[in-house]
Amino acid sequence: MNQITIGVAVVPMLLTVGLGCAGDPADTLAVGLEYYRANRLEDALPLFERSKDDMPRSANAHAWHAETARRLNRFGEAEESARNASAIEPCNSFAHTVLAATYHPALSDWSFSNADSSWTHALAAVECDPSDGNARIAVWAEALRRGERNIEDEALRSLLETEFIPRAVVQFNRWVLRSLPDSAVLITDGDWDTYPALALQVAEGFRQDVAVVNAHMLNLEWYADVMNRRHDVPIPPGTWSISERPADHVIGLWRAVSASGEFKRPIVFAATVSPLSASDFIGATTSPNDRSAVRIAFNPRFPNLIVYAATMYAQALVEGGRATEALDAVRWAERFATEAGVADEVRESTNHVRQSIDEL
Repeated sequence: MNQITIGVAVVPMLLTVGLGCAGDPADTLAVGLEYYRANRLEDALPLFERSKDDMPRSANAHAWHAETARRLNRFGEAEESARNASAIEPCNSFAHTVLAATYHPALSDWSFSNADSSWTHALAAVECDPSDGNARIAVWAEALRRGERNIEDEALRSLLETEFIPRAVVQFNRWVLRSLPDSAVLITDGDWDTYPALALQVAEGFRQDVAVVNAHMLNLEWYADVMNRRHDVPIPPGTWSISERPADHVIGLWRAVSASGEFKRPIVFAATVSPLSASDFIGATTSPNDRSAVRIAFNPRFPNLIVYAATMYAQALVEGGRATEALDAVRWAERFATEAGVADEVRESTNHVRQSIDEL
């Protein structure tokens, strides 16, 4: 995506400046963070390794090395650096969060992974820093698996209260939920279309009739069981013994049953257009405290996504021969894009729909 390319383009310059000025360890760490935030983990790791060696009493330097090593599946290195960070600063939320992820069986194929160890460190991370959204996310998944509903809900509320989930992301998810039919099953596949929707349901009681189901997590048998119990969605018997990708099998069944009209709830993969203010979706899409390289580097442009949804809707109206409604939808998309400051970026897609309307 363009915004990622722009972010990465400045890194070589920063690397030259940072490493060329008297070898300042803080500069080395800063340049490593630039690579990390562009999701260039292989490039970031040696810089973090150098910074922890140059600053052996910096818990932060050890923790960043640990987190990067973990994401590169170098779990032994991750554990060692995280424990070094904890030795320097025993109540270091960052270090405990890394250890929680390193030990988690669903996130690590490490031979020493252990759910109880992961849970212990996740809870310790939250106790050390209740405002750390990274720690709250680590706690949420395991609380869900263990049936600790109070801890699960508290984690989701905290993500909103601390603004770890930025306002633009929350508003986007509010718009999506508002658009859904009654008792819909919303299939998601990422962090920022899952946590915010769940947090709105818990913190505000907003659209609690909707079942938010994460497709990626649906590959985990325990998660499928939880979704079945909470939302009464069917899970085919024997799925985990007959399919390498259980989620595809389950969702495929749901779609087939839905097409026959026998599924109990509407299944939704995308939102339709509804009235909203462009200003709600302008702004940062990650918190300054977020340590997920994937979320930082992805940096979704929600106004662009909304315009895309609107133009897809308009194109569907064109294909249905409903030119007047299609024109209304594309005009709405153009107004929204102008208000959000992304008109030039989406002009090609809106012009394409207008051309389709003219050809009717």
